[in-house]
Amino acid sequence: MPEHKNKACDFTLFGVLGDLCHRKLLSFFYQLDREGLLHPDTRILGGPVASVALPARVGRKWEE
Repeated sequence: MPEHKNKACDFTLFGVLGDLCHRKLLSFFYQLDREGLLHPDTRILGGPVASVALPARVGRKWEE
C-alpha cells in the first residue's frame, strides 16, 4: 500500500440527516476518497442534531 501524505483523522458531523449534509458534505467526502485523498483509517462519524445535549442556558437563548 502506498504511504499517505495525509494523516488519519476523525470527522464528527452533527445534523447528518439534514439536506446540507446530503447535498454537500457527504459528496465532498466521497470525492476526497475517490481521489485517494482520505487516509484509509479516516473515520466519518455522524448523528442527528437532536442527539446533541446542549446546556440549558444555550437552549433557552435559541428559543428567544
